[in-house]
Amino acid sequence: MDEINPYESPKHASARPTLGDRNGETLGGPARGGLRRRDFVRPVGYYGIALVITALVLDDGTMFRACLAAVIAHWIGMMIIVIRRRTSPTELDVGFVKFGFLFFFFLSIPAGFVVRAVMALR
Repeated sequence: MDEINPYESPKHASARPTLGDRNGETLGGPARGGLRRRDFVRPVGYYGIALVITALVLDDGTMFRACLAAVIAHWIGMMIIVIRRRTSPTELDVGFVKFGFLFFFFLSIPAGFVVRAVMALR
């Protein structure tokens, strides 16, 4: 049986390792280390590829404008995250910084088709 040391403070339940811990960090906890420069490089690559492809679509720039709106929406979201939680972002924040543009991009493409259809009706 384990001996209890009267001079050692008891461990709090949240400090005990649980199943699924990674170096003492649970999945729902903050992403240790904050945001890094490399977290912002991947979206810039996505921006470049998406903007070039949508600029090549021959639709009078409708898809390009929709993609540009997705880029601006993603940057606004990233600025909010950086301003509010720069040093201790959650894993969802880091995921948004890395892959949030794809979410906005895949929402903007159908919006571009809708705008194109409305413009054709005029």
